[in-house]
Amino acid sequence: MIKFFNSKINKKTGFTLVEVLVAIFIFSLSVVTFVSVLNQGIRGADNAKKKIEAAYLAQEGIEYFRSMRDTSMQYSSDPKEGWIRFISKLEEQGKCNGDPGCYFIDSNLFDLGTNMPIMNIQVAPCDGNCPELLYDESKSFYEYSKGSSTGFIRKMSETRLNDNEIKIVSEVTWRQGISRGSITFSENLDSWIE
Repeated sequence: MIKFFNSKINKKTGFTLVEVLVAIFIFSLSVVTFVSVLNQGIRGADNAKKKIEAAYLAQEGIEYFRSMRDTSMQYSSDPKEGWIRFISKLEEQGKCNGDPGCYFIDSNLFDLGTNMPIMNIQVAPCDGNCPELLYDESKSFYEYSKGSSTGFIRKMSETRLNDNEIKIVSEVTWRQGISRGSITFSENLDSWIE
């Protein structure tokens, strides 16, 4: 004998249109929030990368000054003469003294056939604005003559503190969204003549 169970059929078997729309809205809101947070994270990582790169470029400017001083003094018969030659190279025609600052044209730095290549670097005044650094991928090197745009601008300057000491400043600025980022390193160099 077959028994039939008396069961009630549930007439509410699906979602209403309002429930579907609310679910889609909540899902869309969570996706938009996730994409926004992801975008901010990517932008923050890019800004941090640029700041680190700018710090290296600013430090490189300080190292140019220091290397020029050391080479000039070590390879002179009289270190005091070397110091004077170094200072005159920087101050020649007011190139690096205070504003507007100067930059190093270092495209011939890798010319190993020359004697003391660091002394062959030309010092040029910034005349209003320093030029943008370019990145040459073939040399993995930043320079001004060829390469792709970087957005970084390095301005060097020096201030004479006395006959045996100068303060050097290396400032790097870059585009950071609609504003500009900036990092500045400075150091005092002396003639280390005993």
